[in-house]
Amino acid sequence: MSVFRGLEAALVSPEVDKTFGDPTRIVPQRRRGEHSRGGDDPDRPAYTATGIVDEVPKIVRGRDMGRDDADAADLAGGKIDISYAASELGPRERWPRTGDRIEDLSTGKLYVVATEPQDDGNGRLLIKVTRAK
Repeated sequence: MSVFRGLEAALVSPEVDKTFGDPTRIVPQRRRGEHSRGGDDPDRPAYTATGIVDEVPKIVRGRDMGRDDADAADLAGGKIDISYAASELGPRERWPRTGDRIEDLSTGKLYVVATEPQDDGNGRLLIKVTRAK
């Protein structure tokens, strides 16, 4: 890790989390199998961590096809990421895995991990999530 990246991870990342971070609860899930249900994974305990939840909505305009509300914007989903300082999540074995659940404790929103965490090279991990159903 370069000197700048080390400083960024040690000095900037904690301030960013303090300013923009939300408390989250990461609840590891068991893999569903042919003869097993999913659910909380007893081998990987749940824990709390401060992360930055970033929801970017995708808005599209309806086309005028005889609808009365064709000039209104329709929400068509979006992109949701959660960023954590690598030091906040601890060792790699503890990182969230695809299918694990994350709850934003400040809003109560539930998410499901869609991809394994990606290291941004500056001491932060980016996790793509979807809304839990």
